[in-house]
Amino acid sequence: MTQNSSVSRLPLLMAVAFVAAVHLAWLFGGQSEVLQGGLEDGDSFMRLVRVQRLIETGDWFDVSIPRANAPYGTTMHWTRPLDVLLLVLAAPTAPFLGFDLGLYVAGAALSPLLHILTVVAMAWAAAPLIGRVGACLAGGLTAAQIGFMGYAIAGNADHHILFALINVLAFGFIIRSFSGQRGSSQRGSGQRGAALAAGALISLGFWIGIEEIAFLAICLGMIGLPWLLGEKDSADRNYHLCLGLTLSLALVLLAERGPEHYLGVEYDRVSIIQMTIAALLLTFWGCIRAWPRFWENKGTAPRLAAGVLGAAVIAAVTRLLFPNIFLGSLASVDPRLMFLISGVLEYAPIRDVWYFLIYVGGAVFALPWAAWRFKEEWPGPNRWPWALVGAALLVYLAFAASWVRWVLYVGIFLSIPLADLIVRIDFLSTERLTGITRVLVNTLAILFITVAPLGAGATGALLNKKAVKTEALEKKKTCVLKDMTEFLNQSPWSDRPRAIVASVNLGPEILYRTPHNVLATLHHRNSAGILDSITILGGGDDAESLRLVRERSIDLLLLCPGSNADGYFLKDEGGERVLYRRLVKGDLPGWLKEVSVPASLASGFRLFQVASSTEIR
Repeated sequence: MTQNSSVSRLPLLMAVAFVAAVHLAWLFGGQSEVLQGGLEDGDSFMRLVRVQRLIETGDWFDVSIPRANAPYGTTMHWTRPLDVLLLVLAAPTAPFLGFDLGLYVAGAALSPLLHILTVVAMAWAAAPLIGRVGACLAGGLTAAQIGFMGYAIAGNADHHILFALINVLAFGFIIRSFSGQRGSSQRGSGQRGAALAAGALISLGFWIGIEEIAFLAICLGMIGLPWLLGEKDSADRNYHLCLGLTLSLALVLLAERGPEHYLGVEYDRVSIIQMTIAALLLTFWGCIRAWPRFWENKGTAPRLAAGVLGAAVIAAVTRLLFPNIFLGSLASVDPRLMFLISGVLEYAPIRDVWYFLIYVGGAVFALPWAAWRFKEEWPGPNRWPWALVGAALLVYLAFAASWVRWVLYVGIFLSIPLADLIVRIDFLSTERLTGITRVLVNTLAILFITVAPLGAGATGALLNKKAVKTEALEKKKTCVLKDMTEFLNQSPWSDRPRAIVASVNLGPEILYRTPHNVLATLHHRNSAGILDSITILGGGDDAESLRLVRERSIDLLLLCPGSNADGYFLKDEGGERVLYRRLVKGDLPGWLKEVSVPASLASGFRLFQVASSTEIR
């Protein structure tokens, strides 16, 4: 390795080292569940359960989880790419740790490792736009975004950062589809190849989850603008992106669904729906591209009319074929579950301006700077990539205002203009200042840009008395499910799998840590299990609760009184007749008896056993 190559890699190494240091600090200095042998949420445990199920059955196309929604089972809307990643990460350690522990380690490490890969991807992707140093800095700045880090921390065995990695790579190819000299044949082939690659990567995003439609819409809107304004060869770029998307989706459907279910319609996971939309988009841009001379002298108005008409036809055909398409994933959600889903943090809106600053406060600087850079770059090819960055920021900020989960994408795209702004400040300070003065100015500028919004938001939230209270955290700590599952794995409960009614928030971890079955998990396809568990514990009709318990062969009821996990059982009307309240007070119906648990568990849990028909008092 030469000295020059070592120097050129230094910014990337520094960015990776910074991100790794942030993760280690979060792991050992925060309240990481991993150090207690846990994971961040129920979805993370269910991911591992799903991988275990794949190993047990060997059936790639089986999406069932038989032990949830006991005794009937349920299905999951997740897809296989993350399962494969978890298996790949578990493979090196499995021979030494055993498969189960190796899989747990893989789940705990998944998101930080994907984050580091995203940093490397950003160093490549954004380099043509903001330079190599700026691109490396942008990757590192993702670790300074609370919204992004909330999904990237250790123990989050979920697909969110995989979305980030794929979209950063797709962004990089879209940037490159605008690069080169006008009229150059080499430029044309490079543009087409970059557009094809971007479309293929977006298809992988659809394979992960259908929320990729937002990124596709932003990209199509921004790369459609050059054609709208009459730029030469722009239709070719759009056509090849849609071609890459369509061809890759054809392979994705085959890999995920197989020939038997290739044409199956599902609104909450990749299916023929996305393939149809891609094919319609390809047809539109194919028609535009087929008559270049017709469009050559056409102004903006007829092009806009054609675009609006094409969008209307695509929307109408899609709506005709798939009536619930505009409901998105909500088309598969039982309306009776919306109150429960809206209580999940990532589906809640950003509550106020202070939390906006905490999650995505960097947008205060990023948006104006992206607009300024778009203006600066207007004469050159980089104006459209900057337009894409600005549009992505605006769209994802609007989405995040309604659903917190979109802050992940805001974190990606605000890091790019923030990094570029910091590089510009460094350039200006180098021209005007020297020595310690330059270092001090640069340091203060970086801290102000990256930390000031977060600090202002945290201060405002504390002053507004909306910070999490210490007593709430302490109450949550008394419900460490790991200890309870160890108890449930002992005699007499270990003789056979039992069916357990517990909170949707606890169900996945029970499935992961025990051989037992559960009624409820926080996944919309398990609506029957969720609603019946609410009727049993949250209802005031004792006869109806007993009927469902007998119908589903329930053995145990597990409560975690006073916790956030169980709060939704007390939402409905029913007053003191609600079974949950009666159990907490010790007012048991004749078909239940309380199980004595160790003192270390008694402060957090109450466990009740269903009596057999002959034992009813």
